[in-house]
Amino acid sequence: MLGAGGHAKVVISSLRACGFSDFLAYDDDESRWGQTVLGVTIAGGTELCPQEPAVIAIGSNRIRKILSEKILAEWKTVVHPSAIVDPTVKVGKGTVVFAGVVVQADTTLGEHVILNTRCSVDHDGFVGDFAQLCPAVTVAGTVIIGEGAFLGSACTVVPGVRISDGVIVGAGAVVTRNLETPGTYFGVPAVKKA
Repeated sequence: MLGAGGHAKVVISSLRACGFSDFLAYDDDESRWGQTVLGVTIAGGTELCPQEPAVIAIGSNRIRKILSEKILAEWKTVVHPSAIVDPTVKVGKGTVVFAGVVVQADTTLGEHVILNTRCSVDHDGFVGDFAQLCPAVTVAGTVIIGEGAFLGSACTVVPGVRISDGVIVGAGAVVTRNLETPGTYFGVPAVKKA
């Protein structure tokens, strides 16, 4: 597991819920080396991660992308057993799906995506590589979310909307139209921050 911060704690809980118990953490913060996070030993920097099955347990979309390109590992997908993921959903390598998540039919999740606690993605959706949906996000059907996009806690996206690469949607916002210009969007309806 790469990372040993707060996000890593949720990944650890999900790994344990999936039946994994024997794993190490690697983190580039030298002050953490030799310590533990939820009982998992932090064995050193990320460059020491062996070429074995691994998952990136870091919330930053940018850092997940950098590490996925830098570290040679067999990236594993982690789906918490309480998540409901329709059998028709395509899930990319390195993606993590946390407790209480619902993903409906014919949706595609890219690589190294984070679907955080209790978020939902309805039918025929697409979530690009390295995107992150925070807790309680609600995404309606046929929504396209671009690479590296970040949807803040409890935001809502109406059907058929496209959110471009790297767009940030603030917590509680309601996305009612395409967000095509890079930037940060807040409010009901969501508008670009000046």
